[in-house]
Amino acid sequence: MMKSGTIALLTDFGNEDPYVGVMKGVIATISPGTHVIDITHKIGSQDVVRAAFILSKVFHYFPSGTIFTVIVDPGVGTSRGAIVAKTRDYYFIAPDNGILSLVLAGKEISEMVEINNPKYMLAPVSDTFHGRDVFSPAAAHISSGVPLHCLGPHIQEYKKIDFPKPHVGKHLIRGRVLFADHFGNLITNIEASLLKDRKIGLVRIGGYMVHQINRSYIESVPGELLAIIGSYDTLEISISHGSAKEYLGDISGMDVEVWFGAEGIDTGVLL
Repeated sequence: MMKSGTIALLTDFGNEDPYVGVMKGVIATISPGTHVIDITHKIGSQDVVRAAFILSKVFHYFPSGTIFTVIVDPGVGTSRGAIVAKTRDYYFIAPDNGILSLVLAGKEISEMVEINNPKYMLAPVSDTFHGRDVFSPAAAHISSGVPLHCLGPHIQEYKKIDFPKPHVGKHLIRGRVLFADHFGNLITNIEASLLKDRKIGLVRIGGYMVHQINRSYIESVPGELLAIIGSYDTLEISISHGSAKEYLGDISGMDVEVWFGAEGIDTGVLL
């Protein structure tokens, strides 16, 4: 089996409280010397969709064998399962709430178990902090070489969520804003691959229109709304030297339309 010296953490725990530090302490106690990387702990509280999206966009930058420990868990303390999925190159540990839907989609899962063996948990297991008592110990034990079947029984299925997908038509793509990043850039679900080799007529969000997709932020003057392919390889709406989130106000679930050429705009055909 793969043996990893790297555990990558992604949570909604924030940095103000000791939760992340305690998880790292548990890992260091069980598996001294394990390299722990923080992906982010600034996922919006209980935002499973955002966590799923970010995980799916960043995992491939990590070394083979990395153990991704992903904890955004509105169902902590309920009967939802805690699972480990092993693919060819990585391990993914998470509550079974759909958070692994995107990262596992289309991948061959070589082994998947439910974590339920008390031997590999802290005791007693609290009803509110499975990150400390269940997920961190599991990651540390895997890093130390414990086979997955020791953690619990094999399972065949995991929960999937319906991730919002853009509507693709002849003349336009209609997607939506998923979230805003630290800079106020609006991250959408429109993949760059959907825009490749197509002439952009305009990008519309709310009552605003942009007539091109920038290659860089400096192509627009400060304060100007712009569209760009961002680091997630999806379309983003931004403000040159500013925050699109502040500029546009409430952006939750906001639609974004990309029109191709003049024909689609003139005819008004939507899909």
